[in-house]
Amino acid sequence: MKIHVMNNQDPKNMTSAAFVENKMGNKNLSEKPLTEYYSINGIDWYVYRRMLMPIPGPDRQLDIEIDKIRKVVFKHNLIGAAWTYDWDCKPTPWYWIVCDDKEYDMSKLKSFDRRDIRRGLKRTEVRQCSMDWIAEHGYEVYQKAFDRYKFTQPKDYAGFYQDLFKLADVAQPEGWCVFHKGELIAWLSVYIKGNAAFADDLKFDPAFRSVYPTNAVFYVITQHYLLERKCDYITAGARNVNHHTGVQDFLVGNMGWRKVYTRLALWLRPEVRLPLIMGAGKLSNWMKNANLFTSISRTVNTAYLLWQIAQACKNREFPEHLKGNLGT
Repeated sequence: MKIHVMNNQDPKNMTSAAFVENKMGNKNLSEKPLTEYYSINGIDWYVYRRMLMPIPGPDRQLDIEIDKIRKVVFKHNLIGAAWTYDWDCKPTPWYWIVCDDKEYDMSKLKSFDRRDIRRGLKRTEVRQCSMDWIAEHGYEVYQKAFDRYKFTQPKDYAGFYQDLFKLADVAQPEGWCVFHKGELIAWLSVYIKGNAAFADDLKFDPAFRSVYPTNAVFYVITQHYLLERKCDYITAGARNVNHHTGVQDFLVGNMGWRKVYTRLALWLRPEVRLPLIMGAGKLSNWMKNANLFTSISRTVNTAYLLWQIAQACKNREFPEHLKGNLGT
């Protein structure tokens, strides 16, 4: 498959510092914080929402020393650490959405899925582009994408820009754009870590759903990274614990990806862990069921579900209530 690459060296495709600084308002580019990360026992970890997460892919077997993790967590005022182990094991409450088929092809998909991919490839144009290009041209699509989100609102340009490059100093970022009749209607960011590709963030204008941009871009990047770049796998991340994610269901149900079961390990500092054990998580569940689901209760509920999953993985259990809550 021929992919049109929007050359970073083309001045028309490069983001000017003046443009970004103008969109950022009074926030100078030089003030943009880099991702916080630390080396523990020879393993690099980055900080995401005050949690330590390993930079190596989930298929890597990590040499974990809790004492060293504890020291970093307390020294830098973090919540805890989370990591994955037992990659591609028997079913557990935890999994990653992955495609690792080295012969991935449209012919292996169902007929109506092939039809939708062909429609997307015919009606749109998928191009590889720089993240700088997305930073300059992708904010309008980013804003429109939130029309289909129930509980969240788009960030201002500064927040969009910082999210776009949040892992750029610890992994190689690559961008993909989808056009319809010359108009940008979707973009996707991908990070390369080791020999794996991580599809990080997809944004599309819901007004163009009928031209199948998601089908087109995921088919193109799956073939590109598995067949052309020879990556070990491409992943859309671990399961979402608060709600069904349409993208994850779509990839498994329509694009030939699969669930790779693994186990979740979670270490939380005592002042976070103890309230969860003593009932704060149950309270957040009650608030959710009573339609009192605030941002605070949503955060607590997420932590509580992750704690339950980690405990189930540790005990090698697969409780029915976790299946139901998480949509297994």
